[in-house]
Amino acid sequence: MGETVAFQLVHDVTPWLAGLERACEYELFDLTVPIIVERVAAGDLLALRIDRYGLAVLQLIPAKAGKTLTVVAITGVEPKRWLQALVDFLDRLAKDQDCQQVLVWGRPGWQRLLKQHGYRQRLTGLTRAIA
Repeated sequence: MGETVAFQLVHDVTPWLAGLERACEYELFDLTVPIIVERVAAGDLLALRIDRYGLAVLQLIPAKAGKTLTVVAITGVEPKRWLQALVDFLDRLAKDQDCQQVLVWGRPGWQRLLKQHGYRQRLTGLTRAIA
């Protein structure tokens, strides 16, 4: 049996600024660290501390079939130590919030890691800069 991983909703994301900076390079929402800091402080986004390993930035989004718990950014080290615990935690949180699904946005490496936990690719994000 693996180690116990603790999760905590936090309002201060400063310890994870460098990791969030890297995560924001890949996200589809054009999030920046200052926007994340501001929206977490305002309560529009939830910041979930993953023990001593990292941070997930979450948003509850109303959808056609009900609410969706969306992971809009994630950063951390040693994901193999905490990923199963995070998946279980997100499932419980989604149920507690009456969500119909959990949606994860991230770079291609997350697809590989999450596939073994029952996640599948449903969408492909495309962007085009407008000058």
